[in-house]
Amino acid sequence: MRPVVRLAARAHERSACKRSVPLPARTAFRSRSGTTLLEVIVATTVIALLAAAFGSASESVLATRRESDRSWMATELGNALLQEIASLPFDDPQEGEGEWGPEGGEWSDDGVRALFDDVDDYRVWTLGQPVSTKSGTAIDAPGFSWEVSIDYVEGGDFESIAAEPTLHKRILVSIYESGELAGTFVTVRTQGGRDVDFDG
Repeated sequence: MRPVVRLAARAHERSACKRSVPLPARTAFRSRSGTTLLEVIVATTVIALLAAAFGSASESVLATRRESDRSWMATELGNALLQEIASLPFDDPQEGEGEWGPEGGEWSDDGVRALFDDVDDYRVWTLGQPVSTKSGTAIDAPGFSWEVSIDYVEGGDFESIAAEPTLHKRILVSIYESGELAGTFVTVRTQGGRDVDFDG
């Protein structure tokens, strides 16, 4: 009978021994198998902030590119029309000083300026004229329009418009995009001479 008591006592000692050893904290070293809600919220916030920053930077780059394209197109159109006008004679080749603006038969309502043969023929070129070559071929410049102003100016002051004819005609080309001024280009054409560039 004794052996039975001894076995029971030993079992009791073992269980007492096991109880006295502290159990490790369950949360301190437990391996995780998923993510917490807080981690998901933090990650989502970081991604949203990065996306917003990237979107803002992209929008800024696109706006800069649009403005650059707009400026380039305005410059190309303005310089081309300015050179076209300045390359013509100061006065009408057939009639001399003649009529101010296009002479009879030189102007057509559809904007074709193929018969313009002197600088002041462009005086009628107002806002809304089609953007085209001199022969009337359309230029691919959607939203753009141009306007020309031709005035006699004083020789010493190209800013002052003269009341009477002088030896100088100021050519002012304004380029518009969607009704807003996109660029202004100016030169002065002198009688018997070349055009004089200046910042007007």
